[in-house]
Amino acid sequence: MRHLPVRANEASSGGTDLGVTARPAMRSGLPVAVVFAALASRPIGDNGVLSHLAIGRLQLDAGLPATNPFLYSSTEFPVPSWWWSWTLAATERSFGGVGLRLLGAALGAALGLLLVRLVVAGLGGPNSPALDRVRVLAVVVPCAFVAVIVMPFLNLRPHLVGFLLLGAALVVLLEGRSPWWLLPVFATWVNVHGSWLYGVAVVGALVVARAIDDRWTDGRRIDGAAVARVGAALGGVVLGATLSPDRFSPLVLPWRQMGDPLERAALRSYDEWAALGPGDPAAWALVALGLVAVAGALRNRRIATGALCLALIVLGLSSSRLAPIAAIVLVPLVAPALVGVGSTALPTGRSARLMGIATAAVAAAVFVSALAGPALRLERYPVAAVDWLDDRGLATEPVRLASHDYVGNYLSWRHGAATNTFVDDRPSAETLIAYRQLLRLEDGWEAVLDTAAPDVIVWNSRSRLTAELAEDPSWFRATDLDGFTVFCRAAWADRCS
Repeated sequence: MRHLPVRANEASSGGTDLGVTARPAMRSGLPVAVVFAALASRPIGDNGVLSHLAIGRLQLDAGLPATNPFLYSSTEFPVPSWWWSWTLAATERSFGGVGLRLLGAALGAALGLLLVRLVVAGLGGPNSPALDRVRVLAVVVPCAFVAVIVMPFLNLRPHLVGFLLLGAALVVLLEGRSPWWLLPVFATWVNVHGSWLYGVAVVGALVVARAIDDRWTDGRRIDGAAVARVGAALGGVVLGATLSPDRFSPLVLPWRQMGDPLERAALRSYDEWAALGPGDPAAWALVALGLVAVAGALRNRRIATGALCLALIVLGLSSSRLAPIAAIVLVPLVAPALVGVGSTALPTGRSARLMGIATAAVAAAVFVSALAGPALRLERYPVAAVDWLDDRGLATEPVRLASHDYVGNYLSWRHGAATNTFVDDRPSAETLIAYRQLLRLEDGWEAVLDTAAPDVIVWNSRSRLTAELAEDPSWFRATDLDGFTVFCRAAWADRCS
């Protein structure tokens, strides 16, 4: 029997319905949801989240800025995630840090439930007779592997919403839902995160792979509804772009970043765009997940689907930022290979009740932790050094402050529009390349520092740049606090003492 892809309207009912066959499978999603909720509800420390909070606060108070309010080196201010920044700031203003942690928990739980739903969708939907042979491993294996891959990204950055929208698009496609569902999915996605581009590509690739396999195995013609779903996805993108403050800018940004050599060079400076290495557990998890999916596709004579699985492995290995996207798409593709694997059936009866009690206990612990625990984790930031500078009026305009990119995000979160720093994680391409030269002490770094012309530098005390500045008489070493060194221009020695 071939299990993928089974169209929703082709699944045999035969007395099997959502209330009987699919219930154990979907109920098993609750423990998965709680695990993902716990991971996503951790105290906030990601610099990208701090940056989005800063932008959202400005939106609430004065609307979306037209130019960069945080950097003195760049006026460019792309805001592809403006809806999400506003949501974070509104949540913080209404419910404080507790609300943000609970929001993370809710999104994590939704992702866990979606992963299990994708397992079901990959087997033909909730009415598929294949669900009768689903064992625990069919749910645990893909969800566990995805958890390893997405764990660094389970925070309140907008890519988490992108993962959810990707899962929703896959459910619409694989379960044969109305194409109209994809209009709001992609209209929202365009204004939340730039990963929408990969979402469109995935929808198109799945439709093409299904059409080729259906033609090869059964001689069936291409499904017109599937083509309509691709059209609806593209229509949602256009609709969302018209809702952007800068009309259609979300559509232009990805092509500019990929088409401009300077922009491509700047993107390579981000660690998250680096390829996964052999020492990265996410790489092994992705390869294992993909190869199981390939084996299942070939076993069922779905050659094009197998080729798509290989392409997804390559995509995910090319960048840690793309690995979660590839892994989520692989979940419904790996499900057919795991049908009937293992001896432990999905829990029912007394086992299901015990699982429900344990799940509720862990969920309660997650909720209490969000209520009683700290909302922030700022150990990686120069909190004490910025306190020291604030006491002397040296951390905000008109003083020019240079530091690491993640510190720039912390400064914008802390000081808002009064921030006047050289770099954060969203500068212009020129500034990002210049920052890389400083960070790595590449050839020409002295000229970069002269051009940047900061008044104050806050830098990691163990870095090579700190050692160089300590020997430079034009810089005064003011203080060392919590692993960071503060330098001021020598002319400011009295003010910085």
